[in-house]
Amino acid sequence: MEQCDLRGDRRGRWLVGCPHERVIVSKKRERAARERLLEAALKLFAERGQHASVEEIARQAHVAKGTVYYHFKSKRRLIQQALEAELEGLAPPLASDADPLEQLRAVIEGLAQWATSRPERLRALLLAGQPGSGVTAAVGHQLRERVLRLFRQALTLAQAANLITHPQPPDLIAVALFGALVHILEYWQHQDRPINPRQLSTAFLNFIVRR
Repeated sequence: MEQCDLRGDRRGRWLVGCPHERVIVSKKRERAARERLLEAALKLFAERGQHASVEEIARQAHVAKGTVYYHFKSKRRLIQQALEAELEGLAPPLASDADPLEQLRAVIEGLAQWATSRPERLRALLLAGQPGSGVTAAVGHQLRERVLRLFRQALTLAQAANLITHPQPPDLIAVALFGALVHILEYWQHQDRPINPRQLSTAFLNFIVRR
């Protein structure tokens, strides 16, 4: 990896030591460049996995290559932070007094809206957990565990209220629901019509709710 030194004066800060590069940046431009790098890293990782290069990410973000190392220590760290940023806001905690079935509906619809509003999110996070992705699987694991935790919470309450048909443990049902939901969302990304989160949640609830 190229070594870049950080220096500064009253005008701001810049990078020196990268071949043929001298990038003067203000704090405002720093923030904007960092956001563009995160966006570019997510998009290119979703498309190319570990083969996405620092040069490609910098070009996509309209910054010099040295700017990548100014904000992030490595390509691995850049991609990891891009993925972690996408987890924020996914599956917020549910109200403890909410109806269990409405909790399940909220988790299903929330994941569907999160994944379909930016398709590269789901592709990148699932790719991160695969062997040889070049990125720690911890981020993909965080996605899975965050959603599974909410599924388990709602399913446990629904079973206690005798609202669902399946006698299996909530952990097992949660894993099955999560796997099916992810496969459906992946499939839907290749369809011409947008997914309807309400119809999706209704289909899942009709399958597990006691009649």
